Amino acid sequence: MLQRRTQKVRRETTRLELLDAAVRVLTEAGCLGCTFAIVAKEADRTTGAVQHHFGTKSDLLWAVLEERLLPVLTMEPPANQGGQPLSNRCAAFVEWGWRIFGNPAYPVVWKIILAARDDTLLQHRLAAWQREAIDLAVDYGEDVFRDIAIERRDVEALTQFCSSQLRGLALSWPFRHDPHFYEEQLKMLSMALEQLVVNKIGERSAEYRN
Repeated sequence: MLQRRTQKVRRETTRLELLDAAVRVLTEAGCLGCTFAIVAKEADRTTGAVQHHFGTKSDLLWAVLEERLLPVLTMEPPANQGGQPLSNRCAAFVEWGWRIFGNPAYPVVWKIILAARDDTLLQHRLAAWQREAIDLAVDYGEDVFRDIAIERRDVEALTQFCSSQLRGLALSWPFRHDPHFYEEQLKMLSMALEQLVVNKIGERSAEYRN
């Protein structure tokens, strides 16, 4: 039993090392340069090890996205915000979103998305992941704003807005390394989100009055 457990840990460790190596290779060489041989060399492993863990390049790229760069579906939800001021709730939601997009390696995501234009399987995986991730984020958003007079369609619109802003901010990573810059940008996004929520509350109140 102990030997099987040790073997399992060893396999998991090797997989993580290969994924981290793939992220580094993708960062430097893009998808075209991300071959099994180069990833194996970067991880100080054999090409056979990469083949064993991932099978195809499409499987490798998907695993990089799902496990290292966009682990949304396995992330903990934002902390319970019941009774908190609106500003706190907005800050918590933005902070949760930045846990997704705030990885310095995030620009690699777009390299993979662009490469997926020629990979039908990867396209389908990305489309399914996006639908599931958006639904999950909206579910979390509903929890954050649960006792506020806005509807799910409002939460979805606010979630999409935050995602768009955070995605754009994340693409600054190759050019901006000042933590203060990102802190200020996130603070402004929280303030903008708060104002949008207030606007949505006003819109819903007007609908009910009419």
